[in-house]
Amino acid sequence: MQAVRGAGEFFLECISAFEMVQRGVREAHEAARLERRHAEMLRSLSTFLSDSSLALEAPDALAEMRHLVAEQAREFIGAECCFVTTRAGAGEGQRSASHASVDTGWRAFVRWSDLSAVEATVSSSHGAARLNTDEIEGLLGGSVERAGTLALRGWLGAPLTALGGQQLGSIHLVNKTIGQFTILDEAIAMHLAQMSAAAVERAQLYG
Repeated sequence: MQAVRGAGEFFLECISAFEMVQRGVREAHEAARLERRHAEMLRSLSTFLSDSSLALEAPDALAEMRHLVAEQAREFIGAECCFVTTRAGAGEGQRSASHASVDTGWRAFVRWSDLSAVEATVSSSHGAARLNTDEIEGLLGGSVERAGTLALRGWLGAPLTALGGQQLGSIHLVNKTIGQFTILDEAIAMHLAQMSAAAVERAQLYG
């Protein structure tokens, strides 16, 4: 009986080790699949942003660009809401957003909130800017009321800066889906912002 019991315990240990290895392989495959998908999306976005049509049909193309960048950035980084702004000279800025379609609160927040203080903070940063809850409330002021039941837990912004240093707009991500925004998220946001800035600058120069 002792030998049978020992054999049973050994078998269970082997099964446990096998399950751990199998789980690790599944996780590695899933991570590789996700990385491939992100790489494909980044290549597609880069191709779109370098398309000459952005310079030929600036108004419509810029709106499409903002929306696409917002969608891609939200998926890349994993945020509840992302919006992209562009500005031509001293004219009024334009916004495009991406968020869960079932949540109308984000649509109202992005459209009606006064985000000028946040825009100024992000534009003046030398890179991506991460804001915590207190900083968000301080910059948004009364606009926090626009969020309604939305809890603004975190904010990541990256400026769209022209080669000459002019501010062309910015990318904003609000509320990391899981956890808080990281340094890696900052790097991704800045990369997307740099590609977007080049497209916006080209459109404004030739459009």
